[in-house]
Amino acid sequence: MALSSLLPAIPQSFPSDSEAVLLSFRRITKSSHEFSKAMDREFGVTGPQLQALRTIDEIGSCSAGELADRLLVHPSTITGVVQRLEDKGLIDRQRRTDDRRTVEIRLTTAGKRLLHRGRSPGKHLAKALEVMPAEEVSRLRSLLDALVEQMQLDEIESRLLFDEG
Repeated sequence: MALSSLLPAIPQSFPSDSEAVLLSFRRITKSSHEFSKAMDREFGVTGPQLQALRTIDEIGSCSAGELADRLLVHPSTITGVVQRLEDKGLIDRQRRTDDRRTVEIRLTTAGKRLLHRGRSPGKHLAKALEVMPAEEVSRLRSLLDALVEQMQLDEIESRLLFDEG
């Protein structure tokens, strides 16, 4: 069943464009939470956990701080995600041989297997952006950048798109 069939239709008339934009943001957010729940049911990992696995796979191995930087989240956010992935046997943590203070995170064989079975977080959104004309995506980027600036959010670290919270 398509996720769009689970969401109510957007009314054609709104008191304002701002309200329509807010509803669109809510729909995108709801979609990300539904994706995360589906991933948890199907594969035993949430969207944020799968996103972390994909990032670790791209990097090869990394510290928790490097992972948090790549995902644009606070290190305390990544701590719980990493712990749950380790508890599930999908990653392991080992001290670096050249610097015993640093712990490296790596995918286990089980993590690699799951990663190649699971769907990609954000793929639905990425696909939608790919099929939109490039000038529309560019305009959307400019508009969102302006919104972030207007809200003075430039310095705020983002949460994972498919956050567990």
